Amino acid sequence: MSKDTGKETDSNLSAKADKSAGVKHALTRRNFLKTAAAGSAAVVAAPTLAKLAPSTVTGESANTGPIDYYGGPETAITIAPTTYPGTTVQVETGAEAFYELLRGLGMPYIVAAPGDEWANLWDTIAKNIYRGTESPIYMQVLDEKHSVNMAAGYAMYTGKPLFVPFHNAIGVLNAGLAIKSANYARIPMILGTATSTTFEGQVDSAESVSKFSFTENHLNNVIPGPYYVRWDYETHTNLNLPQIVNRAYQMSMTEPKGCVSLFIPTELMGETVSSVLVPAATRFSPPSLPDINPENLTATAELLAGAQNPIIITSGIGKNPNVVALLKQFANNYGLPVFGGTTWVDYPTTDPMFVTGATTYLPQADVILWLQDSVAAQPFAPPISAPEASKIIYMGMDPVQDRWPYPGMDRYDPNFVFRVDPMNGLTALMTAMASQTTISSSAIAERISNWTSIHNQQTASSMSSITAASSQSPINSGWLYYQLGQVIGNNTILVTETISDSPSSVAIPRPIAATKFDAHTLLLGALGSGLGTAQGILLAARQQNPNQQIAVTIGDGCFNFNPVLSALWTSWQYNLPMLIVIADNGGYEAMANEIVTFQPNGWAVKTGVFPGGKGDPYNYAKLADVFDMYGDTITNPATVNSQLTSAFAAVQQGTTAIIDAKIRLTDNVVLPAKPLVQTVTSPE
Repeated sequence: MSKDTGKETDSNLSAKADKSAGVKHALTRRNFLKTAAAGSAAVVAAPTLAKLAPSTVTGESANTGPIDYYGGPETAITIAPTTYPGTTVQVETGAEAFYELLRGLGMPYIVAAPGDEWANLWDTIAKNIYRGTESPIYMQVLDEKHSVNMAAGYAMYTGKPLFVPFHNAIGVLNAGLAIKSANYARIPMILGTATSTTFEGQVDSAESVSKFSFTENHLNNVIPGPYYVRWDYETHTNLNLPQIVNRAYQMSMTEPKGCVSLFIPTELMGETVSSVLVPAATRFSPPSLPDINPENLTATAELLAGAQNPIIITSGIGKNPNVVALLKQFANNYGLPVFGGTTWVDYPTTDPMFVTGATTYLPQADVILWLQDSVAAQPFAPPISAPEASKIIYMGMDPVQDRWPYPGMDRYDPNFVFRVDPMNGLTALMTAMASQTTISSSAIAERISNWTSIHNQQTASSMSSITAASSQSPINSGWLYYQLGQVIGNNTILVTETISDSPSSVAIPRPIAATKFDAHTLLLGALGSGLGTAQGILLAARQQNPNQQIAVTIGDGCFNFNPVLSALWTSWQYNLPMLIVIADNGGYEAMANEIVTFQPNGWAVKTGVFPGGKGDPYNYAKLADVFDMYGDTITNPATVNSQLTSAFAAVQQGTTAIIDAKIRLTDNVVLPAKPLVQTVTSPE
């Protein structure tokens, strides 16, 4: 186990090079978030910045200027769509024009693994770092999937996209699963691909860029749609770059939100450009949300007011914390139990109207109010299992659910469907309910008493099970998560990426909105997203609260799917400390459980041999030594709290902590000590 409570404050990998070159501005790990927050504030105050006057610093004028890729006289073009209001910014290249357009959108970060196709953009960023005007800030990661997951986490917390450029072809392919999952989960993001579109000898200095054409153009350079992105465009000229960039932002932010892709040839990024007009942000603002039909709203309020046993089911509405507060008021006003999805904090888990086990109570419900803002979860699976006697009221942005193979909302046979943002829908419904006189205060009081009793019984039962398992060895996951909840408190953000033991995560109370994100469910099972998602969330959260802490619970199988070294390097490089708790059951329990499900009397159950279900007992805590972080292994249930407390203290001091918690398998799976290996006998 190693501790790190006093790392040097200037350990940026390029610090030495910057110093020798006389560079005036360099981000260090300790001051990164402080600088980033200040940069974001500056963007809000002044979304477009005019080019600074030429510097008198010796050496800056040594640059001979951008290459004119298209040959002929070096006549700089002016990108000025005069029909749009905006601000004219002096630039030198197409890449700088593109950068200024991102700045004009108020985008705080560019997150990417380095790719040489974007050399012109990196040069523009170097110019802004040198002059102290870097905004957006470039955050380098070491893996393309990691960059997408990080941008996804940022969007989960803020609702806004980042720009994520890719190394051509191989980078796009590496990020493919993360891209598809983010778009499927309706997460806004602007993705970028680039390569040369010319060959040797066709333009000046083409040899420096034509290698991309020769080696990579036979591969797919553009991110495929519509399953991977909701909108894509290939630019052919810098003249319409302002419209295209702002259109991409608009498409990404239009409900239902999603990923968009821009393909920009390397030659365009290097083209000589003198100025660009940055359009006013309102010119490409997303459209307003749909209104609610007043007649249907009145009928819905009457239906809900006259119900004897109404319930509420939520899915993903916690992405807007204001909805959670409003729903809490609504539920307690009318005694409505909330069966909340745990992907987000859709409802405070400590509130007496929070109840689990929806399938148990669905048959008795006469009216179901379904609030949905996520395609990651369904209340009835398959949809035909919906209770026939119930009246269903649906409010959400995607009632058709075109991403699912079976029919959309009509398959659930709802009585009323509102394509509306849950916040607007719930606000209107509360107003309509206020005028209803058919519901009595005594009926409301009776429902409140009934559901409070059920909530308390479920809480007591869960606590009893946790206490009974407190001495189990290996450690019971419920006991591990309960103690984690006690250590991190209510304000720490929790990101989960577990499968087999995910039900145990309810032992961690989440009474505050925007403090829980389930990366596995949000990204539809795309394992390997938890660490990057957590870093993106923390990056966003610390813009508001520099002292915000984050914890990640992750299965050992999911941990192995993550780009771990890239995530740890990013955590170290940009001062993004995390408490990483690996729920290590020593194998792929989900796979073993499926064998039991499909073959309950099969050979695996009879012999205890589960091929593919067992992994070696790695000591994951040793990974902390690579970056001089805090690492510890927990095997004793009696010391779970004290060891987690020490680890979390290290995180609060600025150090990522990796905890390898050895947890027990479920009781119906007994795996061998080693994977089953077939012995091949030589014919000799």
